[in-house]
Amino acid sequence: MTINTPTSGDIYTTGFTFDWTTSDPIDTSSRFSWPWMGRNFESLVADSPDVGTYPWDLTETVETDEAKARIIATDLANNQGITDTEGSFIIDNKTPEVAVNAPQKSAYFFESIVVTWTTTDGNPDTVTLAYTLNGTDFVTIVSDIADTGFYSWAPGNFKGDDIRVRVAAKDKAGNTGEGIMATGFSYRSLAVTDMTPTDGLITEEAW
Repeated sequence: MTINTPTSGDIYTTGFTFDWTTSDPIDTSSRFSWPWMGRNFESLVADSPDVGTYPWDLTETVETDEAKARIIATDLANNQGITDTEGSFIIDNKTPEVAVNAPQKSAYFFESIVVTWTTTDGNPDTVTLAYTLNGTDFVTIVSDIADTGFYSWAPGNFKGDDIRVRVAAKDKAGNTGEGIMATGFSYRSLAVTDMTPTDGLITEEAW
């Protein structure tokens, strides 16, 4: 007996169809395990006809990269065989949760800005960073980088107030979630100044 689906490394978000091949006329039952939750293999269907497939719909929130499947087969002479998937696969239908930790609100910056964030997810993958000056229109800072929780942003020749950074995370299953600063900060490039003439002189006003 061979399990064709799922296989090691597969990723599922909405359930899947068990697919197996047998060489003996049998009745069969399909079982599934979440070892990350300390569970044993749990029966999905018992004593079903050996049709080679069984659709399984995911009805609960699951986030694991250690899922395994098992087929238990019993033939007409009551002989029993057990086959497990050779490796683990991913089941993940949980949205990543993202919190932007830095920069701090109401801070002022003149050079590079360190952006840090925390992604709560069992299978993190990539993030996209963007900023906004008005809370509505976002400009991309960097796209699809590894979710390391840290990025050094050099805005360059730029100035702005009430700047808020958004971090959008995508996990290995394609689920997405984002976090955004509630209160903005200010930035002034050292190359950007406001030139105001006063009594025939030109002065630089940083603010």
